[in-house]
Amino acid sequence: MRSLLLVVLLAPALGLAAKPKVVLDAPKQIGPAIEKALKAKYAISKASLSSEPTGGDVKAACRAAGGAIAVVTARQGGGDLFTVMVLNGADGAPLATFRVKGGKKPVKALPKPNVKALMEGLGDAKAPGKEKKEEDPKPPPEEAKPPPEEKKDPPPEEKPAVAEKKTERAKPTEPPPPPKEEVRRDEDERPAAKQDKPMALRLGVGLRLFNRRFGYRDDLFDALSTYYLPLGPAIGADLELYPAAFLTSGFAANFGLYGAFDYAVGIASRAEDGTRYGTTAINLKTGLIIRIPISILTIQPSFGFSRQVYSISSSTGVKPNIPSVGYNALRPALDLRVKIIGPVSFTIGAAYLAVLQTGEIGAFFPQSKAAGLDANAGFAVGLFDRLELRARFEYLRYWFTLNPEPGDMNVAGGALDHFVGGSVNIAFTL
Repeated sequence: MRSLLLVVLLAPALGLAAKPKVVLDAPKQIGPAIEKALKAKYAISKASLSSEPTGGDVKAACRAAGGAIAVVTARQGGGDLFTVMVLNGADGAPLATFRVKGGKKPVKALPKPNVKALMEGLGDAKAPGKEKKEEDPKPPPEEAKPPPEEKKDPPPEEKPAVAEKKTERAKPTEPPPPPKEEVRRDEDERPAAKQDKPMALRLGVGLRLFNRRFGYRDDLFDALSTYYLPLGPAIGADLELYPAAFLTSGFAANFGLYGAFDYAVGIASRAEDGTRYGTTAINLKTGLIIRIPISILTIQPSFGFSRQVYSISSSTGVKPNIPSVGYNALRPALDLRVKIIGPVSFTIGAAYLAVLQTGEIGAFFPQSKAAGLDANAGFAVGLFDRLELRARFEYLRYWFTLNPEPGDMNVAGGALDHFVGGSVNIAFTL
């Protein structure tokens, strides 16, 4: 009866002593979860090893723990990932490796696939010295060593077994380094600086050269004067502004405003008798614009207002028989931009001018009606990061139906007003 009672009291202690020992070296973020997975089958001893323990370090830690079969380490890699390794106590070789995602708070429990990998690795683990004993068993004490004359040569088939043992003993004492961590990023996680950012602002200045030709059609009495300007210079500026592009790269960044202005300098009109007259030429355009990028093509429809003034004045109060014009018009337009190669693009555009007011020509011909067209084509080249150079050909034409009536002082069927030129413009972009 006493023997039975003693066995019952010592059973828990014997069961605990029968558990294999494992050395755990893990930080607080992942250590409790690993300990929770191990404690049901293994006795745990904690230790602190180097960041990359050698085979000798593993053996020493297992011996210090009283014959532990393995060392389980956890090392933090990139971000919140921890690499867990099971190192064999006999030689320090890795038996299992997996990764666990941690965080600021400790991990409560390992996922089931990780627990399975942990247990499978520990199933092959052996304490220091045991593997050597299994490989080189000592002869039983009761067996006597045979006399020299009775010693037989080992059969040929046993030699490969010896070679296999030598091969097993040639295992490296240094465990391989943990696999290099590969961090993948989606395309949406690229740094914003590498993404194409839509232009938010373009502010340019430039020089324009143009000529003008004005004349009548069906001038029955040959009483109306024509006008011709061979070449005139003008300075100008233009602006494109997309306010939402400062805040977003979405489609809202493609709605904007535009404006352009140029003023002729150093021009004058001269009559056939040599009399010179002061001349003023001004162009103004403004409106709303939408930018629609499609691969290498950008479509830019716009709607706005234009005003063009070409007036002739005299200090004596006597003017030639040439009307000063002041065209006010609504201006729907469409511009296209195509990337050719690198920073070089081809541009082309056209606009219809619904003329609302014509100036003095309306006094010459009260029943007249007018409309207009302007067009341009050229090239744009990006310079460095914030500059752009544009060069383009420009054409502008107004046509009139004069509708004279009997008794009118001036009689003609129609009139044409042509402006042809080109411009070079350099701009700051943002």
